[in-house]
Amino acid sequence: METIVLFHRDCAESLLAKIFNVSESTVRRSVHEVLKRSHHKHPVNLNNRRSLIIDENHLGKKIGYITCIMDGINGEELGIEQGKGLEGISNFFKRMTIEQREAVRVVSIDRGNAFQSAVLTYLPKAAITFDPFHIIKNINDAVSKVRCEQWRLADKDNKKYIKNSRFLLLSSKEKLENNAKGKTKLQELLAVNQPINTAYMLKENMRDIYHSHTSMEETANRLSQWIELAASSGLAAFKVLARTLEKQLGGIMNFFKFGLTSAAIEGLNSRIARISSKMRGVVSPTLLFYKLRELTCPEFPQML
Repeated sequence: METIVLFHRDCAESLLAKIFNVSESTVRRSVHEVLKRSHHKHPVNLNNRRSLIIDENHLGKKIGYITCIMDGINGEELGIEQGKGLEGISNFFKRMTIEQREAVRVVSIDRGNAFQSAVLTYLPKAAITFDPFHIIKNINDAVSKVRCEQWRLADKDNKKYIKNSRFLLLSSKEKLENNAKGKTKLQELLAVNQPINTAYMLKENMRDIYHSHTSMEETANRLSQWIELAASSGLAAFKVLARTLEKQLGGIMNFFKFGLTSAAIEGLNSRIARISSKMRGVVSPTLLFYKLRELTCPEFPQML
């Protein structure tokens, strides 16, 4: 069993099963037992956690949604709860002592009302900050909606410009720097379709706000101007987004105040994807938690 666990971080379960002539379920069970023992020796310590990052992830129809809680300073995985929103996070907060809850000063979440409600209920002294990863994702979704609307409205001649353009519209300028063909296609599309051009400009403008932050006052002014532009754009998806961002401007500005980075969430999603690939799909949130603890907790041993 210990020999199998030696290679579990780098090898897929199917490969380990072939090498050691055992079933994949035996590999998974062996890894689970070893990591479980390590976890019990190094349990989660929730004392003096000043910063938390909360995100949800969908693991397929069998498991559904999970809610992940990370330390916002060192990226340590602190908990995985079944479910999403209020259902997924309340159990975690209930396990914290009053002193542990009062120690939390800032919590990074997406803009879902359920997360906000839970934080306000259980962590009254914590400031809420909205992660830029989710803000940009919301804007990308709005761009995609505008593109779909314009596809439905376009005639045959204009459809050729919109076809296969989603990747180009959602890519950053940096990613297209060495893609001459892609840049040309994007420029042609933006030149012939004003609504898509407006959506694209709004997306790039928001990215620039995050990348070129100088002072709180200037950033607040730029965000307010962006909301005004989105609200008056004539694009339904952006008008809806502008209304919600205006209500949540304080949480958006808290990102710049506290400096919580979205890299932890992006890293978490990448780790879950790699683990899921090696396991041919995550079959146990508990095992996923142990694996993430192994990767993110400084005191968690790599192997017993």
